[in-house]
Amino acid sequence: MESEDAIPALEIANVPIEEASTIKYTLAYNIRSSIQKPETDTCSHKKTFNWKCMNCGFPIANFQHPLDRGSNLVYFTINNKKDIELPELVRIYEGYEGVNVIEIREYMMMLIKKSLNKDYKLEKVPKMSKHLIRFLNHRHTLREKHSKRLKDKTLRFEGELESGNISQVGLINPNYYLITIRHDHNIQKDTRWFYFTVTNTTANSTIKFDIINLTLPHKLYQHKMPLWIHSRSLQKDKGVKWHRGGDNITYNVNAHPKEVGCYYTFSFSYRFGYNNDEVAFAYGRVYTYSRLYKLIVKTEDLLHRRIFGSADYRSFKSIPSDNFFPESKRIESKGILYQREEYARSGCGLPVYSIVVTGDMHSASIPIKERKYVIVVGRIHPYETSSSFALEGFWKFLFSKLPINHRRYTTSKDFNR
Repeated sequence: MESEDAIPALEIANVPIEEASTIKYTLAYNIRSSIQKPETDTCSHKKTFNWKCMNCGFPIANFQHPLDRGSNLVYFTINNKKDIELPELVRIYEGYEGVNVIEIREYMMMLIKKSLNKDYKLEKVPKMSKHLIRFLNHRHTLREKHSKRLKDKTLRFEGELESGNISQVGLINPNYYLITIRHDHNIQKDTRWFYFTVTNTTANSTIKFDIINLTLPHKLYQHKMPLWIHSRSLQKDKGVKWHRGGDNITYNVNAHPKEVGCYYTFSFSYRFGYNNDEVAFAYGRVYTYSRLYKLIVKTEDLLHRRIFGSADYRSFKSIPSDNFFPESKRIESKGILYQREEYARSGCGLPVYSIVVTGDMHSASIPIKERKYVIVVGRIHPYETSSSFALEGFWKFLFSKLPINHRRYTTSKDFNR
């Protein structure tokens, strides 16, 4: 006999085609079979190593991709208190709310696996915690309930993406939606950026969106700055990728109460150009952790090609995922010394790399330890994605075959030397 709190099974066959593409990587079989044994009451699994609790040995989810090292050595709780709660009657979407770093780690690893699956085939499906399974089931049930009630005429929102951060979506009518943004973890008063996608679109329909819990006075939005938009169908049809867009843009203080300061509503409308399109809306062009990871892999692949004429990391398929991307790497390639080391781990256990690029020991007479250093750091805050793109451009230039400098000025001097 099943226990009273047993989680209902969800068969992939019952999932709509549009939905299946987003969750098939975790729900490719009866989801009941993937549930772990209930966690014990005597241990909260605050520290994990090698996919096990260091105290009681309880196994945690192993997502079988190279960035999942199976460890959380720093424990903290997550404050996800919502300042603005949308009424349940109009709520058509609810985002994931982990309560501690162990749960957030699992959620992040799931999203990274989803991103990597677009380029590589990572076949294994992990055994996820009851908390995450319950959320996936609840999200599906909530969508189906409103889809049937409204005859599938509403947009389908998705925030379960790398860097996605919508908390709730409320339906005013099929052409008007209210959105709240999830706070950055444990930073309760800071909501300034957003990223989400919508599907189930209708060509030539104009939809209004109100994001109602932003906390900073964005002067640029007050001056009608367009947001960033990406349409999958537009890219396929005309080759247009991320671009600025949006109409009827306003940014004003709203009446929702706040302990300190005030909330702002960012309002915009968008005219969809295609049926059944997938359109993303964002504060800035999105730069994800998995994109950075793939950049590192491609660079190391390039350096190996220069040395051996073949790549070390050409495929996830032929090389076991736990071995093909080592924690550190040293490559000497035709005058370049490349050294990657794991500098630290994030709170959720993701590796933070320190990478040194210099001339090899044969191309310069000065010992490596005595050379001058230029330290380049990517973004610090989540919404500063432009600096990540700048760093990627600098990175690609370092490993390109372009000349170092070919510019001269009216004095015929080169001021960069």
